[in-house]
Parts: sequence; C-alpha cells; structure tokens
Amino acid sequence: MAPETARLQTVWAPQSGNDTYNLRRPVAVSFPSRNIPLLCGWVAIPTYIGVIVFGDAHSSATTSVFFIEDVVKQQPAAPFFAWGMTVTSFLICITIVTNYGKVKNELGIVAGNLTMPQGTKRNVGSLVCGLFSTPFLGMLACADSVRMPVTHLICVFLFFCPTIAYMFLQTSVYRLLLDQRLEEILHRRSYALYRSVRAKRILCVCFTIFTALYLPVGMLLATWACHAIIPEVLQGRVGSDWVGKDWLVHTCRAACQHAAVLCIIMFYGTFYLDFGQLEFFVVQGIVERRVRKKSKRH
Repeated sequence: MAPETARLQTVWAPQSGNDTYNLRRPVAVSFPSRNIPLLCGWVAIPTYIGVIVFGDAHSSATTSVFFIEDVVKQQPAAPFFAWGMTVTSFLICITIVTNYGKVKNELGIVAGNLTMPQGTKRNVGSLVCGLFSTPFLGMLACADSVRMPVTHLICVFLFFCPTIAYMFLQTSVYRLLLDQRLEEILHRRSYALYRSVRAKRILCVCFTIFTALYLPVGMLLATWACHAIIPEVLQGRVGSDWVGKDWLVHTCRAACQHAAVLCIIMFYGTFYLDFGQLEFFVVQGIVERRVRKKSKRH
C-alpha cells in the first residue's frame, strides 16, 4: 500500500492547539468544509435578489424578462452587484480548491498503489478551468454593460465557457468515484454520491443548453448582434432601443441567462452534499529552515 493511501485511511481527529501528523504545527482554525459552498450560496442568492430590489427591473421595457445587467446600471444596484459577485467569486475559488483536494485524496484511496490514479488529469484540468473562469465573474460585475460593454461581453464569455468545462470534468470525476465504489470503501452510504452525480449530470446538460441559447445562438439570431449593435458598441455608440428589433429573441435570452445562473448556484450547492463530514483546517507553525554553510575557498 502506498504511503499516501495508508495515511489517508488512518483515522485522526486533530483539535485546535494540538499537533497534527507529528509536524509540530497546531490547528489554528477548523470548521466543516460544507460551510464554504453554503456561505457561497448565502452571498450569491441575496445579491441576485438584491439587485432586483434595488435596481430598476422595468428598465428593459422591450422584453418580458429583464437581463441582469439591465437592472444594475444605476445606483445603488451597480456597486451592490459588483461587491456581491466579487465575494462570490472568491468563495467559489475556495470551494474549487477544497473540492480538488478532497477528490485527489479519494482518488488515492480507490487507486491503491497506483502512482497516477485514474481521474487525476481530469481533476487537475477542472481545477485549472475553475480557477481561470471564476475571477471573470467579479470582473463582469465591475465592468458593467453601460460604460464598458465590450469588456463586459468578453468577461461573460470567459466566465461561462470554462465553467461548462469545469462542470463536465467534475461530473466525470465523481462518476468515476461512484463506479469504483468509493462509498463502500469508506463505509458510507452510496446513495449520497449517486444523488450528487445524478444532480451534476442534469445541471451540466441544462447549463450548457441555457448558455448556448443565451450567448452564441441567441446573439446570432438577434439582428442587433450581427448587423447593428456590434459596430456601434465598438465605436461607442449604443442606441437606447437596441432590443426593440428582436423582442422575442431577447426575452428568451434573458430567461436563459437567469436559468444558467440558477444552474451555477445549484451545481456548487451539490458540493455541500459531497463534502459531508470533511473538515477544513488552517495549520500554523514554525518551519525550521536549514542554513547552507558557505564553503571556504582555499
């Protein structure tokens, strides 16, 4: 058995102020890891509701369903939305890194003596996609569609597209853990992991469809995206009636935007079930460094 696998299968319960792994580094902070995605939802959902309350939900009079960026053009919705999305992106990054470490350990458990467990590359790839896309969530909120429309549109694409890759990669890794009977090895209920994988698969498909209808397909169907608005945006001349030409298309795009955001919130919410009894530790201690002695020249 590999040393890493043996260490992971050892039951240990570190407490605040006690040493862990005989490294003389006491645990400074300890809390359940599932609180991280829970806190992420507590910030994202009130922010989403708050921009509707504080913003002008009737600013998109030419569409039945308003775009999120349309209601955050004025004060105080604009700074509130920027603050909420920036904090949410920070919490999502912590969730992604925590989930990466959890999956890495579980892949090591089911792999046994394998040096490179199956699913490691997918786990690393999802980490890269997640950490790359998440900062653009805060950037698209700060770069509103009024003052910086091109920057806002670029940030939207750079956030949504890698998020699709992250969702599918994580779903594939969790499916792999389910097939290798991780729950039976750890003596846990297999239904929880099965329910998580099933929810992730549904959310992946729904998010991909809604994102496609919201961004590439909807923008190609709209006449303003192909002929009118893109030249005006590049030249800094955006008319106030830009959605009037394609009322039905933009209404469907706005509805798909809200549905895609809801899928993102629910997908990261599934990590609340995945983390279970996993604990998040912040370890502090003094690291002894070896000082190299300079050799004397003769």
